[in-house]
Order: sequence, then structure tokens, then C-alpha cells
Amino acid sequence: MARWRGNELFNYETDNNGKRTGRIEYNPIFSKTAQGGNHRLEDSKWLTTNKADLHMCPVRVLTLLLSKRTPNITCERLFLTVNPYWKKSSSSAWYKNTPIGRNEINKWTRCATEEIGIDTKKVKITNHSTRSTVVSHLVKAGISEHQLIKITGHKNTTSLKPYLKVDQEHHKKIVDHMQGRTATQNAIVTSGTFSSEGARLESEETANEIVYNNCTFQVTSCNNVNF
Repeated sequence: MARWRGNELFNYETDNNGKRTGRIEYNPIFSKTAQGGNHRLEDSKWLTTNKADLHMCPVRVLTLLLSKRTPNITCERLFLTVNPYWKKSSSSAWYKNTPIGRNEINKWTRCATEEIGIDTKKVKITNHSTRSTVVSHLVKAGISEHQLIKITGHKNTTSLKPYLKVDQEHHKKIVDHMQGRTATQNAIVTSGTFSSEGARLESEETANEIVYNNCTFQVTSCNNVNF
């Protein structure tokens, strides 16, 4: 078990024989998204082994990172300043006994983004961009907002809104889905008999409420969609 910043928890899960199962429990008690108290979160997060690609395995990466914390390191922060001489000899430590600067993780993220071909002069990239990307992909996969807050650690769905991004492809799928549903609903509504035009309009507006990927849309006509 390892604790960072006083109480942030990382714990290797073991079976009845004490053997590691390949999962690491993570409970970000004092993280930015879990502020407001000293109590441990009810739902822990879990890092699981990526058996399909060990090079992209979070359990392997975290285990390697922790193994590079030499006995002389007493700093309680998880991310430490890189030792510029770590390649000089096999005995050189990877890290210094000091935490990284506040902007260093943003720099890492930006450099990694540039290496895969994204122009960071045109697109603003920060360490929060990774969280936004993950949340957006989970939304497109059909994960509800209430499930997302358990994954991200946010207190409620409102604080999750800034991370929700809808790209053009996903937006088109939503519109196509709504248009298909609207055409069916309009056929049902217009086939009924109403005592007045006002009743017809009220029924049409009520029928055209669509829920898609945990989002509710009010459709007043096929060509007018209110988000």
C-alpha cells in the first residue's frame, strides 16, 4: 500500500494466498475532484492490467514508476523531478527527492501531443485535455453521466459538464437518431384525432421529447431542435 500527499491511496489487490491479482485500487481522497472532506471516497477506482498490450498497461507503468523511487526519496508526492543524469550510469536514480513544478505535467502532455503530430499552436493542450478525451469517448460508448462521476471522482454531473465534448461524428449520430425517432413519433401524433389545434400542438410537443445517451432533447419540428 502506498499513500501520497498524506492520504491518497494506491493499494495492490491480492488474492487469499497473498498473490497480486493484477489490479491496483486507487482512492484519490485529496484530489481536486474530491475536495470538501477527509473521508475516503465510497467508490475506489481500479487500475487493471492491459493484457492485450503490456506497453500500454497502467499497472505495469505505475509499478515501474514506484520501483524507481530509491530509498533516499522521502518526498510524499507521486510525481518527482527527473534526474537529468539518470542515463549516465545504471546506478543513477531516475528522480530527485523533490516534487515536479506545477507546470511540468502540462509540458509533458504538450510534448507527447506534438510527437503524435498534433499542432499545439493551433490546439490548446493541457493535462486536463486527457481527462476530457477519456470522458468524451466514454460518453460516445454509451456510459451515463452518473456512471462517469464514479469513474472520474466528480461530486455531481454538473461539475462534469466542462469535460463533455461532442465531435462532429457524434453530433451527426445524435441528429440522425433524433430524426429517425421524430419521423416515427410525428406519424403517430398526426394520425390521432384532437378536439382543437391547440391540443394537437401540445400533443406534438410532448411526444417529441427524446432521450439519447443520457441527454434529453426537445424537438418542436423535424428541422428545429432545441438543445
